[in-house]
Amino acid sequence: MASQINVGMDLGSYKTAVMTSEGRRAVMPTVVGHPKDGIARRLLKTDTVFGDAAIYNRHSLEIIRPLAFGRLKFVPSDVLDTHEQDVARIQLESLEKIVEHAFSLVGVQRGTAAAAMIGVPAVASSESKDLIVQVAEKVCHSVMVVSEPFAVAYGLDCLHNSLVIDIGAGTTDICALTGVFPPPEHQQTLTMGGDAIDAELFKLLLAQYPTAICSPEMLRNLKERHGSLAEGISQVELTVVIEGKPIILNVAQQLRQACQSLVEPVFNGITKCLSIWDSETQDRLLRNVILAGGGSRMGGLDGVLERRLQDYYGLARVSCVDDPVFSGAAGALKLAMEMPSEHWTMVRKAA
Repeated sequence: MASQINVGMDLGSYKTAVMTSEGRRAVMPTVVGHPKDGIARRLLKTDTVFGDAAIYNRHSLEIIRPLAFGRLKFVPSDVLDTHEQDVARIQLESLEKIVEHAFSLVGVQRGTAAAAMIGVPAVASSESKDLIVQVAEKVCHSVMVVSEPFAVAYGLDCLHNSLVIDIGAGTTDICALTGVFPPPEHQQTLTMGGDAIDAELFKLLLAQYPTAICSPEMLRNLKERHGSLAEGISQVELTVVIEGKPIILNVAQQLRQACQSLVEPVFNGITKCLSIWDSETQDRLLRNVILAGGGSRMGGLDGVLERRLQDYYGLARVSCVDDPVFSGAAGALKLAMEMPSEHWTMVRKAA
């Protein structure tokens, strides 16, 4: 299979990163948009807009984030609620378009001899995993899925005595690595992440400025640029509209409080993940806690979590991956490239 292209994909709830064995890489928001009416269609000259372009033109589009809550909506075929069936169908069709577009960004088209390893939330339902495989198989001839934190750990060669926390937009995945492929009981998925921080920031702003108008995209960009738990940040400016007039607000306090809202849920998730282990194994895992995903870029999060864990367990060492955007995709690609060719052959035959 010398001509096979291997692909690693981190299919995130807000961003999708993809890399190939030929050295190509790309990242895009996991978003697709369709024109709202004929005027929008004429203006945009297309029926489908992806990623950053969809967000930029959001007022002209019906925006869909099929993985907004970390998993596809799955409705069994015997359910009679046609609205639920329609929602599930639209999500699946949208994800199919996004995945195919993400592959195309790195030169992988339908008919390409490609084998893809795709990172998904740690405890994604079997139905969601099956749907993702079905979607990707329309482009690649062999597809496997793997949990996102495991992909990160594989890329870092940290498959033994490490605890990986992958903080995405819709979910936070926690995975204990003990030298084996982690079963479900070694993993936790929290249904909160960057989106929850954005929502909390918006709530805090409205509590003080009830008539303020600000888009979710502005809050997300503000958080990504300035989100921090570090002490001493006294000025973070945000322009909102109040009574029709742009007003510059200092939201440093609200932003820090919103970022702080992630700490306790993640800490509780870690304690739950560690609760099945003896004290010796807990000590080993706590000595190598790794933060990954977009949320790992939050300033001071590693130090705050480290101190919180030290207060509770007596020791902990928390670090962040060097490349939060591509660490999951890089690990998935490494796994795809090191997968024996006969395994990919078995996958193709089983498809």
